[in-house]
Amino acid sequence: MLMDENTISNHDKELISELINLNIDVQLIAEKFDLHVFDIIKIIYGCDFQITADLIDRYLNRGDMKISELGLEKKCSRCLLFFPLFKEFWHCFNIKNKIALSPHCKACESARKRNRRNQS
Repeated sequence: MLMDENTISNHDKELISELINLNIDVQLIAEKFDLHVFDIIKIIYGCDFQITADLIDRYLNRGDMKISELGLEKKCSRCLLFFPLFKEFWHCFNIKNKIALSPHCKACESARKRNRRNQS
């Protein structure tokens, strides 16, 4: 059974942080601590969104997310750049009681809206 970020001790959180600083693979750390990768990310970097581990796995497997020194990053489907998973860069929706992240970063979404206004 996987633990979650609330059941892990402060000592383990410090140890996880040190292992990440030593460039140990986050997937390996998650396996050794019996945590999901996303729980490791939330412990070390934080995350503004209440998204599920399944959604993270789906994005990681498709290559639409990556884990970097900045934490969890999502790729914008418009500009193809990766940005950290924070409200500063992304919109989040609740569709039929499921969390969904915008496919476009906030900068691309603003540019799209500006272009639409200018064309009218």
